[in-house]
Amino acid sequence: MAFEDMEVLDSLEPFADATDADDAADADDGADANDGPPVCHYGTRRDGSCVAVTRLAVGGGHRCALLETKAVYCWGQQSEGQLGLGTSTTPSSPVRIDVGAPVRDVAVGETSTHILTEQGQVFAAGSNQFGALGLPDVGADETVGTFTLVDRPAFKRIFAGWYTTCGLTNLDELQCWGWPMHNAENPSFSPQATPVPLTNVVEAAIGRKAMCAIQGEFQREVLCWGDNERGKVGAKDGTGQPFHTTPISTALAGVRSVSMGEAHGCAVDVEGVPHCWGHNQFGEAGVEPGGNKLAPTPIGPAYWPGPIVEVTTGYASTCYLREDGALFCVGANQGDLAGTGGTQTAVPAELTELKGTHSLRVGLAGACVVRVDGAIVCWGRDFQGQLGGGASNSGGDAEPPRVVALPVDESAAVVYPR
Repeated sequence: MAFEDMEVLDSLEPFADATDADDAADADDGADANDGPPVCHYGTRRDGSCVAVTRLAVGGGHRCALLETKAVYCWGQQSEGQLGLGTSTTPSSPVRIDVGAPVRDVAVGETSTHILTEQGQVFAAGSNQFGALGLPDVGADETVGTFTLVDRPAFKRIFAGWYTTCGLTNLDELQCWGWPMHNAENPSFSPQATPVPLTNVVEAAIGRKAMCAIQGEFQREVLCWGDNERGKVGAKDGTGQPFHTTPISTALAGVRSVSMGEAHGCAVDVEGVPHCWGHNQFGEAGVEPGGNKLAPTPIGPAYWPGPIVEVTTGYASTCYLREDGALFCVGANQGDLAGTGGTQTAVPAELTELKGTHSLRVGLAGACVVRVDGAIVCWGRDFQGQLGGGASNSGGDAEPPRVVALPVDESAAVVYPR
């Protein structure tokens, strides 16, 4: 995750049309037999079904999406070379990123992009601040404008946030580089991978100077480390320790997922109840606004919109995806994530125009979802093409949700079987 102040969205309107006139009106899964073949946004399989989005990454000022065809597409800010196009000019529309191999995973940091191939190789582009790219021959204040191979062991997952990057090995261990969580009190340029003293890792989430991981396929315990400012490590330890250089238990287990934002984190338990910690000035931690929550706290009954399957955190805001596909956001509401005209909302507000959401990501300048019909929809601040339409809004005003059109090669997509 990466974060920044966002402009106010005056009103939440129906989807702007980024593909054709039927896309915005198509709110179901597009597969009703009475309506004919489904409308496929990003390609068609040999059996006529639609190619799906398997990973959505939302960073500082840019976004990326990975399709099940193993192709990755990115759009938005390019000022630090984070799209790997060899120029600082923002493209007018999303572009396909070609690293010469099928892609397994993609992650984005504040101003960097990290691509993991099916062979486990990592390619990176963008800003190398704190060594986030993992390239020791590139200075901390330098940028890399094209995707460059990073010397690392084979990974099966890649994670990024702010200026930290981590890879998950085939032994389910994390190796991290960039802003050093293990040396949070005295950070330095750290392009070399440092093993995290944690085994059986199944998931990780990186915020600003702090991160968390889920350990164990069955116990699924949340452990966090890094800068504990405002309690964002989630461990109330009595000593008021400001830094945790090694993973410490949050005493929260049996979780589905975990997310780290600017200064707070959240996880969802198996009952669909979010538990949050850290900064809570605007109610982003799921309870009455005010103060910091030093340990995970279950969302208050008055703030719980029902069983949650996914929670994602941003800059002083939190969004929840309910099991029926309804979307709710709460907190500072910068960029009008909650669709309330940009005003702070302490109680989760439903974005009714986005009912029918499959997955969700919140970033620095807005948010993106994958609808149940397979389309990527983004909204929020649009100062450098974050909504997929190029840098057309130089003022950076927040914009209503719109479908992101990817330049999919249909002939390549159809070869993949169901």
